[in-house]
Amino acid sequence: MKCVKCGAELFDGDMFCGSCGAKVEVTKQKEEQEYELLKLPLEELEKLEAKDHDPKVQFALFYYYWAVDFDRDNGYIWASKCAEQNHPDGITALGFCHVFGAGGCEQSVEKAHELIEKGLAMGSTYAIFMVGDCSENGIVGYKKDPEKQFENMLKAAEKGYPEAMENVAKLFEEKDDPQNAIKWFKKAAEFNMADSILQLGIYYYLGNDIEKDYDKSFELFTKAYELDEYLDNINYWLGISYRFGEGVEKNPLKAIEHFEEDGSKYAFDDLGQMYYYGEGVEKDMEKAREYLTKAANAGVESAKELLAKI
Repeated sequence: MKCVKCGAELFDGDMFCGSCGAKVEVTKQKEEQEYELLKLPLEELEKLEAKDHDPKVQFALFYYYWAVDFDRDNGYIWASKCAEQNHPDGITALGFCHVFGAGGCEQSVEKAHELIEKGLAMGSTYAIFMVGDCSENGIVGYKKDPEKQFENMLKAAEKGYPEAMENVAKLFEEKDDPQNAIKWFKKAAEFNMADSILQLGIYYYLGNDIEKDYDKSFELFTKAYELDEYLDNINYWLGISYRFGEGVEKNPLKAIEHFEEDGSKYAFDDLGQMYYYGEGVEKDMEKAREYLTKAANAGVESAKELLAKI
């Protein structure tokens, strides 16, 4: 870290610059770096934790198990270890565990609220995120408050917490502000947030408020799929890319495979079209009717129009 006034090197804990005497301010860049540990794979985090039991690493392990691996029991173990060291994020995480009774802890909304508020008072960025998250639907003792939700999500995102980055990107989309949505999806994507990577791919594919780039979109769709093959809509966008050969060599069989895996009304529409026109497969009016009927019954107008021709 460097002095913002004279550029001299500073060290953690410095209150004043040793060269010019200026008061040291916590920079936004330092805040954004607070959660860089969340980018590390599990193996590296385990090695770091075994070395000196750093509570920041313990929180990163909570995050991995809770948000990446969806293992609440192990999440509770690391939240507890982090909280035992009186780390604000660990205390908040422990509160979140009480919402679900994770790891055998008491399931208690009151206890959860108490610990989240304690973490908030101690300056926890994760608590800021949690209050924003709870304010969306009015849960865990917090009132439904869209303004508070946005305010807290943006604040937590600016402090570097990746789930907040992804959430605030979606909130900017709701506000019809695609440039800020793209900005935050890009930041969240650096933390391997699969849905943010997918959303970025869709922006590049459609060329909405960003230069159209099929190579980039397919690269992002592929990465998102590798991170989470069950992610909503990921198979649809891979199917579209393979169907039309955008960013990848055209491959109707792979397109059909992904559309069938997706199983959405739009995927059924594409499947119906492919069998109707014989795109890379033999024409099959029975299969075309089957898929188009599913899409039409779900309200897809193009499927209704094509179905009327069979």
